[in-house]
Amino acid sequence: MTENIRLVDEILDNPVKIDLHDRKILYELMIDGRQPLSSVAKAVHLSEQVVNYRIKNLMRDGVITKFLTILEISQLKMGVYRALFRLEKTDSQKEKEIIKHFVDNPYVFWVVRISGRWDLLVDFSTRDIGHFYQVLQKSISQFPENLTNKEVIAFVDSWHF
Repeated sequence: MTENIRLVDEILDNPVKIDLHDRKILYELMIDGRQPLSSVAKAVHLSEQVVNYRIKNLMRDGVITKFLTILEISQLKMGVYRALFRLEKTDSQKEKEIIKHFVDNPYVFWVVRISGRWDLLVDFSTRDIGHFYQVLQKSISQFPENLTNKEVIAFVDSWHF
């Protein structure tokens, strides 16, 4: 698994304790991760030094793993597609391998383990539907016994909050 990803079982074994100030800082960073420390400090009623210290601790503890740029994909003239999979003949090791495969795929921007009719949700962003199907078929061909049932959704518009 890539270094930036902490698996759910690791998090559950060693939960990080955060207080109200940390939650407020995280909220401010989620609204705008590029705002200066002075703005965050003012919003959470702490000094810049304390905010900086707390952010470094949140990074050290793995609560914050990276800062991302969120793209408006439609502005790039790219399509957004979702594939839902049923996993079969998998143990926890094989499941982690499949998830890692999707996480490492440059055309995948969201991977979620779900329950119910489907086991895995994967969102793709590709230049067009033909390219999406090429990427999807390549993934399925690597795990033909495990990614058996699938459903595909093409998004007309997509917003990220």
